[in-house]
Amino acid sequence: MNPFPLTSMVRNSIVALLIFTPLLGCQPKPSAEQQLLDSTANQVILPALQQFQQQADDLVQSNQLFCQQSDTHQLENSRQHWRQTMESWEAVKIISFGPIQVDNMSWKIQFWPDKHNLIRRKVEELLNSSDPLTVERIEAASVVTQGLSALEFLLFDPKEGQLLNYQDDTKAERRCQLLIAISQHTQKVANKLYSEWDTKGGNYLTTLTQTGPNNSEFTDPNTAISALVDSLVVSIEASKRNQLDQPLGYGTKGNFPRPYLSEAWRSHHSLQALKAYLHAAENLYRGADGYGMDDYLINRGEAAVAAKIDQQFIQLNQLLSNAPAIFEGVSNSDDRQALEQLHQVLEVLLK
Repeated sequence: MNPFPLTSMVRNSIVALLIFTPLLGCQPKPSAEQQLLDSTANQVILPALQQFQQQADDLVQSNQLFCQQSDTHQLENSRQHWRQTMESWEAVKIISFGPIQVDNMSWKIQFWPDKHNLIRRKVEELLNSSDPLTVERIEAASVVTQGLSALEFLLFDPKEGQLLNYQDDTKAERRCQLLIAISQHTQKVANKLYSEWDTKGGNYLTTLTQTGPNNSEFTDPNTAISALVDSLVVSIEASKRNQLDQPLGYGTKGNFPRPYLSEAWRSHHSLQALKAYLHAAENLYRGADGYGMDDYLINRGEAAVAAKIDQQFIQLNQLLSNAPAIFEGVSNSDDRQALEQLHQVLEVLLK
C-alpha cells in the first residue's frame, strides 16, 4: 500500500497554479478559477445547505409526531430522521469559512467532542429545572444543549433515550417539550445558515464567487479558491483528529481506547458519520458533477497529480466500505487494526 498525499498535492499544486496564472479581464468564457468558484458554490455548497435545512425541518416534524404518539414506530422514525440530519450536517461543516464561523453557529448545531460528558449534565439540568422549555430558553442556554448532540442524548442514550421515558416517566411531558424545543432551535440555525449563503438573504454565495477589489473577504479568485482548498485540508485533519484519533486513544498512555469520545457514539452512528464527512470532502474536491478541483488541475496541465488523487480516493473508499463500527471496533484487536489502517491513510493525506 502506497497512498498518495492528497491534501498536500491539492494545496501545493493549486496554490502554484494560482500564483503563476495571471488574472484575466473580460473574456467570452469564464476563467478556470471562476468556473471552479461558481461550480463549487452552486453545485456543492448550496445543495448541501438546502439538504441540511430540509432534514432539520423533517426532524422537527418527526419529533412532534413522536410526542403526539409515543410508540416504538414513532421513536424509530425520530431516530432515523436524526441520523439523516446528522449525515447532512457532515456535508455542511466541511465548509469551514464564512457564515458558519459567525456567532458559534457550528457549536450550536453540534457540541462535540464532549470530553467531560457535559451533554448529560446540562440536559438533565434543563429537565430538572422549572423553566419553560421553549426555543427562546434553548437560545439562551449553553451551546451544549442546543443541537444534534443534545438531541442524540434525548433519543438514543441507553438510559434517558428509551421509550418508557416518554410514556410513563413523571417528566415525560417536559422531555418532549425539550426534544421539540431543541429540534426547533436546530431548525432555526439551519435556516439561518442557508439564508446567509442564499442570494435572497445574506448572499455569501456572491461574496465567494464575485471576487474583486470591492470584496472585503476575497479580493481576487485566488484568495477564494485558497479558502476552498483550506476547507478540504481542514476537513481531513478534523476527521483524523476527532473521528479516529480520539476513540483510538492516540496521545494517551498506551493508546488506550476511548470509545465514548467517538462522534455519535450514543446512536452507534460513528462510522456512518465518518463516511458522510469524507464523502463530502471528496465531493468538495470533485465539485460534485460540475467543475471541481480535479478539473482545474487537469486543465492546468496537472493531470498526473489529479490521477494520483483519484487513486487515493479509491483506496480511501475501499477502506471505508469494509471499515468496522468505530465504537465497538476500537476495543477489538482485529477491528482496531482496520481502523488504524484507515487512520494511516488519512495521516498520509496530510503530509
